[in-house]
Amino acid sequence: MPQCITFYVFLICSPSNIAFTPDGKHAYVTNSGVDGGGNTISVIDVKTHSVIATILVGDNPSIIAFTFDGKFAYVLGG
Repeated sequence: MPQCITFYVFLICSPSNIAFTPDGKHAYVTNSGVDGGGNTISVIDVKTHSVIATILVGDNPSIIAFTFDGKFAYVLGG
């Protein structure tokens, strides 16, 4: 039976996509928009359900994907 993760995390700007690290410990959420927090990636600790880092990226990040080993994340922006 597949695992189901359900929890809520408050994010300031428009979240548009989510990707989990291969080990399942962190979720990376793309945030677009111009009001504080936009053009960022929120790093969420899945165990504590808290934002542990915010990474500034280019305009309108929309898709994020990890390499199989989890060493790199690629973000598509527009």
